[in-house]
Amino acid sequence: MGLLAMTGLLLLSMQLDDRFFPDAQVYYITSTEQGVLKLLQQLFWLSMASLCGALGLLLTTGLKQHWRYILLLMLALLSLLHLNASLSLSFVHSVSFRDIAPLILLLGCLIWLVRSSGKSQFEPKRWLIAYASQTGSAMQLANTLHQRILPHSQLCCCSQLDVERLSDYEHVLFVVSTCGQGDAPDTAKAFMQQLQQAVLPSKPADFSVLALGDSHYPSFCAFGHRLQQLMLAKGFQQLLPLAEVDQMDMQSVNDWWLQLPLQHQESASDPVHLAYSTATLVQNQCLNPEQISRHVHHLRLRHADLSYQPGDLLAILPRIHPEVIEQRLSLLGWSGDAEVFYHGQAERLGTLLLKLDWTDQQAATPQALIDQLKPLHERLYSIASCTEGEVDLLVRKYRRADGSTGNASGYLCSLVPGDPVLASVRVHSGFHLSHDFPLIMIAAGTGIAPFIGFLAQCQQRGSTAGHWLFFGEQFPEHDAYFADALSDFQRQGVLSQLDCVWSRQSGEYVQDRLLQKQVELREWILQRNAHIYICGSLSGFGESVIQTLQQLFDSELMKERLHTDLY
Repeated sequence: MGLLAMTGLLLLSMQLDDRFFPDAQVYYITSTEQGVLKLLQQLFWLSMASLCGALGLLLTTGLKQHWRYILLLMLALLSLLHLNASLSLSFVHSVSFRDIAPLILLLGCLIWLVRSSGKSQFEPKRWLIAYASQTGSAMQLANTLHQRILPHSQLCCCSQLDVERLSDYEHVLFVVSTCGQGDAPDTAKAFMQQLQQAVLPSKPADFSVLALGDSHYPSFCAFGHRLQQLMLAKGFQQLLPLAEVDQMDMQSVNDWWLQLPLQHQESASDPVHLAYSTATLVQNQCLNPEQISRHVHHLRLRHADLSYQPGDLLAILPRIHPEVIEQRLSLLGWSGDAEVFYHGQAERLGTLLLKLDWTDQQAATPQALIDQLKPLHERLYSIASCTEGEVDLLVRKYRRADGSTGNASGYLCSLVPGDPVLASVRVHSGFHLSHDFPLIMIAAGTGIAPFIGFLAQCQQRGSTAGHWLFFGEQFPEHDAYFADALSDFQRQGVLSQLDCVWSRQSGEYVQDRLLQKQVELREWILQRNAHIYICGSLSGFGESVIQTLQQLFDSELMKERLHTDLY
């Protein structure tokens, strides 16, 4: 279209008259004029090629939604045909009906198709994918579904979604996680309040919920079920039953989306997978070698495309070493060569277990064990750095009762520099640094990891707000992780207060120290507008710390100032 406009301007500037385009005779023109006309012809052919390419692209990507543009392009092609005939070197050729008949026929077919097909029941642009994510997994999965399955859909976070907008769509897909004890992610709380107060819509959209969770917790997928019930109570129609996804089991995700009534269903042989980058391990240091059963490792991974903010998480896809599986099978008296069936296919037991998430499950027979296992899934770790292209992790090696190590922690702690690691950043937007407010950071064990990244970022920014860290572990002589870095932060004024609580030495826990420091805490929060960040295990530590803070501060204040990364 731009080339066509430029050609028109050239024609106007030349002020061509009848001596170039007579009705029935030929006039000679100068070589300069002939060169100009040849240039114009080349521009016309280039314009026609561009228009034909655009027309073909629109026809292949979606006739229904682009038909108006297609009609305009076809009219432009007709105009170009006529102008090209007028500017031909013979100057006497005219456009006949035979020249434009195919375009007229195509135009008629197009109009007939648009009118006869009516409004598509499942028009792609009428889909909305809304996600509510606490640790970034739901957002990552929603992005994958958007790119892979519904590229014409709208994608947004529930924090940006107005309930009234739901009626603008025919189909709404929710991808939501559950956090805490069945709570909504922070990004969905305002939306749920709106939904509870909403009236029955005049044109309710249909919807489906993809609920993410971890079946090890009693509140498995609880928020997804609560969202489903509230949507139904408000008059929205269920497109598909709620689907539960345990620990990012992609088989469950694929089973769910293949039931969606899509206009152009993707091939069932090409399932959805989450994308991972291959990072390289550059450091693996055990920080407490004396703690035989509680080793903590400081790992550093390098990859140019690992872009993140402190507070984000790194998803690791573990690999199981064959010798680990053989050792565990030998303790049970089973052979890795035993034949078992998985999804109807016969496989070798030892080989199949390399792909499945065998943690603490027990069974009387190999087949009974296989029947209760899910595919090996990613694990999330808090990032303990703020350097682009490098990621530091703090990993505690988990040991089971039989002496074997955790699938992910054992894998990571056994790596040597140069080993490849499949990893992907999960954006944890609710746990990013607030603006230059004082931070009260509360951690236990490896939960100190994100706060090392926080303090390093504050140091880089030249923050003068001053920050306070509460850290709990067992022994000061073994478990003082990042002691040198913390001393540097204190010396430079980035960390103004540090409270370390050693439970095996004093019998005291972090929540006890919070109560002792409640006067200072009130000053920091009420007068200095400090924000509170908590990272560590939910069971025991996290629950106790939150309960203590609720005793000290108003619940509304905690909603605004409290940020958690509990697992």
